[in-house]
Formats: sequence, structure tokens, C-alpha cells
Amino acid sequence: MDLVSVIIPYYKKRNFVKETIVSVINQSYDYLEILIIYDDTNLNDLEFLQEISKLDKRIKIINNNKRLGAGLSRNKGIEQSNGKYIAFIDADDTWTPDKLKDQISFMKKNKYQISHTSYFIINEKKKIIGQRKARDLLSINEILKSCDIG
Repeated sequence: MDLVSVIIPYYKKRNFVKETIVSVINQSYDYLEILIIYDDTNLNDLEFLQEISKLDKRIKIINNNKRLGAGLSRNKGIEQSNGKYIAFIDADDTWTPDKLKDQISFMKKNKYQISHTSYFIINEKKKIIGQRKARDLLSINEILKSCDIG
């Protein structure tokens, strides 16, 4: 089984992040590490995340010490990751339990090095208000020029 590094950039998502982390912990594909890149200055939120990290030994918190933004935080997570695969999830998103298992299986079966998925857009009351469908992006140029990957 190949290790998956799950990277979660964190900035002011206290009301959502525990549910996000639990959705990652509960993946049926469980050979993973969870890297939370702390990109906030509020030490109360850092303490809150440190408490949540006690839920699972696979969780590691990386503190930026200064604001870098989501993109640079993801890059920092990549630099410190150990997985064969990298998966991104935002601190206010959740995954279905088989998301990683299905996606890794799909990639291996089709010999893909990269993939993305469809997803639902939900509001604060957990009501689905939209959906983004994954398109077939067949070249790196298509991926770089698109906004398809949420």
C-alpha cells in the first residue's frame, strides 16, 4: 500500500476543521499522513488544532510562523510530505469515506499520475447548493489553464 500525504492548509476555519480532519481520519484507505499547515496568527486556534491532533497519531501540525497563504502553505506541506501520493483538502471541506481508496484505485488502474474529482458545494447548513463535475483534462497545459480543480 502506498502512503498518501494529505495536506490541509489552515487559516481561520475553527468551526469546520474538526469535521474536515475526522473525514480524513475515517478514510477506508488508511495508510496516510495528515499534514496541517498552520497559516494563522491566532494562538488559540493553534492550541485547538493541537488538541484535535491527539485524535490520531498520523496528524502533524506545521506552523508557518507568518502568513504565507494557501498556495505556499500547500507547497510547504509537499516539501515535508513522505507519501507517494499527495492529496489536498481545505480546512472547511469533507470527504466521503471511500474517496482516497477510489481515487488511488482509479489512478493505478489507468496509470495516471494525477487526478481530480467532482464535488458538491454546500452551505453552512450542509445543504447542497451546487456541484462541480470533473472534466477529462488530457494534458498538463489544459490543467494549468483551467479552474476545474477545486
